[in-house]
Amino acid sequence: MTQDAGSQGELVDERKINPAEPPARSLGRPAPQSSDKENGMLVRQNVWELGGDWADPILWYARAVGALRPKPLNDRTSWRFWAGMHGYHQGLWEFYGYKAPAEQVPAQADFDEFWQQCQHGSWYFLPWHRGYLIGFEKLIRSTVVTLGGPPDWTLPYWNYFKPGQDGLPPAFGSPDWPDGTGNNPLFIEQRWGPGDPSQPGKVFVPLDAGCRWRPPRA
Repeated sequence: MTQDAGSQGELVDERKINPAEPPARSLGRPAPQSSDKENGMLVRQNVWELGGDWADPILWYARAVGALRPKPLNDRTSWRFWAGMHGYHQGLWEFYGYKAPAEQVPAQADFDEFWQQCQHGSWYFLPWHRGYLIGFEKLIRSTVVTLGGPPDWTLPYWNYFKPGQDGLPPAFGSPDWPDGTGNNPLFIEQRWGPGDPSQPGKVFVPLDAGCRWRPPRA
């Protein structure tokens, strides 16, 4: 993980992150308080247990994503720049419309330092992704605040091993906002479930397919 994306100096304890100001105001359905007053930390919450499909944390998340997605590809604070940090394939990005053929990727210095940094198949998998999520969460929170949302916003987590929660949360599987209008920025048409690309948004984790975590061999 690069220094700019890793948010050095933050204390992370399980799903807890550094404190911020109290929430500014509530919008939509209420969600449980995420502030842990005893230890001065903020707590990430289960996306399936926020009090509704479009509880406040999800609604603010969607608004922030909607603000970040139109930004230029080479903007370090853009949605696609952060996607490129995780991985980039020019052919696939252009095929699915994430990038126009004539659109310029970031400058070579930024490309080499920040893009295609995802770690797989090594001991760096967990620490890299943990740092990536810390930086990503800070970007979303700052955008939420800019839009007038709560400064203690935290990124919800999806525990698909919990009974009844193996499906993609509804707000991510619908093309509509909660008022029924389209263009929900959380919905990705190319994201579909096992074996059926004709059903975008119908995503679930096939826990009965023998996918289980196994400790690495010595």
